Amino acid sequence: MKRLRPLLREAFPDGDAAAMGPMTTADDVVGWDSMAHVGLMAAIEDAFKIQFEPEEITAFANLGELMAMIARKVDGG
Repeated sequence: MKRLRPLLREAFPDGDAAAMGPMTTADDVVGWDSMAHVGLMAAIEDAFKIQFEPEEITAFANLGELMAMIARKVDGG
């Protein structure tokens, strides 16, 4: 979450990134729409040097699942 928080803050300047946690969903965040989602996913790919498959871009229900997906990709799996 530590590395993800600045990306969330940038993608959702009207949201409270400090209050976001593993159970946070897109519905919980002000400004999290489809365009912001695409921007966030691109920023994550750049920051973590990973690539999401198209079906993975919407495959998570909350930030915890997104963090798990990032961890698997960073670890090579």
